[in-house]
Amino acid sequence: MQTADIALRFAAISQLVLLAALLLRTHWRQPVGPLAALYLFGVVGYLLCPLVARHWHLGWVEVIFFIGCFGAAVYFWLFTRAMFEDSFRLRPYHAIAILAVVGFALVQRYAATPDTLFGPDPSAGRKIYAVIPQILSLCFVLLALTQAQIGRRDDLVEPRRRFRDIVTGLSGVYIVVVVVTEILLRDEGPVPVLEVVNVAAILLLAFGFTLYSLNVRAGLFAREAPDQTLKAQPKEVGTADDSLLHALTKAMDTEQIYHREGLSIAALAAHIGSQEYRLRRLINRQLGYRNFNEFLNQYRVNEACARLAEPGQSHLQILPKCSNAKRYEKRKDDIIEPVLVHSQKE
Repeated sequence: MQTADIALRFAAISQLVLLAALLLRTHWRQPVGPLAALYLFGVVGYLLCPLVARHWHLGWVEVIFFIGCFGAAVYFWLFTRAMFEDSFRLRPYHAIAILAVVGFALVQRYAATPDTLFGPDPSAGRKIYAVIPQILSLCFVLLALTQAQIGRRDDLVEPRRRFRDIVTGLSGVYIVVVVVTEILLRDEGPVPVLEVVNVAAILLLAFGFTLYSLNVRAGLFAREAPDQTLKAQPKEVGTADDSLLHALTKAMDTEQIYHREGLSIAALAAHIGSQEYRLRRLINRQLGYRNFNEFLNQYRVNEACARLAEPGQSHLQILPKCSNAKRYEKRKDDIIEPVLVHSQKE
């Protein structure tokens, strides 16, 4: 059993290293590439930590593996944010989250162990303290699963929409099952059969994601700048797409439907008499937008720019009436300030 366990662990590690290399080779300039590699480093650490803790004597070198293992859930959360948020940027609080989770786990392992604080006798406080790292990991995994689904409705990139379900249905749910199992079996010690099954599952997931990355469709990770004039013409347009583009242009430019409160892509598709997937494909592939809210906000910014360009219209409301008004209010300085600078230059 031990030989099979070690063989599976290193087979999985080889797949994870290959996957990390593939992502870094093509996406190292984008946050999603390094963060995906960081998450895979965390999984590698998770696979090696049992060997380091039980059999190997590496001194302080083992801290490197534990940093990967203890922070894997936080890395997974950051990866999902970079993957599914086009505007994602690393912030100081992301580093604070990593330091808090990894730091607490390291302190618990090397300094304030449960036995040190509570003694060998079982108690409720000792049990809770012992599973705090797993509870924190579970919280970040749940945040990642929420992130994977929270923007699915407005996502215009079909491969990425499907990838959201893959992350939620495979990786995320599996991590939740593993973490919950570890919490429940905390006092039972390692179960060899379950460990082998767990490592084999990680190997299969790593192999599947490697194959998927080798055959991934264009546009899943890449971020193309949208046409700021909103007048981009399709490269290859048939009669149906030409008619749909005309209906979309009429709804947005003439009817100004983007003012409608709670406008969704489903509602817009129904308004212009189109199927939702066709409209989603048109906005993404023909106009270059990856997110529906980004598409709507470009019209709103253009309207704000037009209002500010008129000397006698400064008293008019700049923010559009929409369900995202609160979010827009928070971002208006970032949006309106460049518009003012642009207007002054003109």
